[in-house]
Amino acid sequence: MRVGAWDGAGVEGYIHPGVWTNLTTTFDGTTLSLYINGALTQSSPAQFNLQGVPFFAGDDLPVAADTGVDERHFEGEMRLIRVYNRVLNAAEVASLYQRGSKLLGL
Repeated sequence: MRVGAWDGAGVEGYIHPGVWTNLTTTFDGTTLSLYINGALTQSSPAQFNLQGVPFFAGDDLPVAADTGVDERHFEGEMRLIRVYNRVLNAAEVASLYQRGSKLLGL
């Protein structure tokens, strides 16, 4: 799985098909980080501005991007989607994973 920005900066991690997985991505203005099941998987320098970028929720939540070269789509189900107006720290990400797994009975 790859999470990234339009400028090509991104982070990658492997998720197992058919297995519930908690994914958290943070961006602090200079670093894009990917956490899988509460653990930091990869961080990478990144620069992009999210101000003014529209966010769509509900059935229109975008999980694919057309880069002009090819399209990448997420094929699966998403639950418990949250968007924060601040960067979560590593302890908060781990806590969200623990709460989510308990909520789903895992």
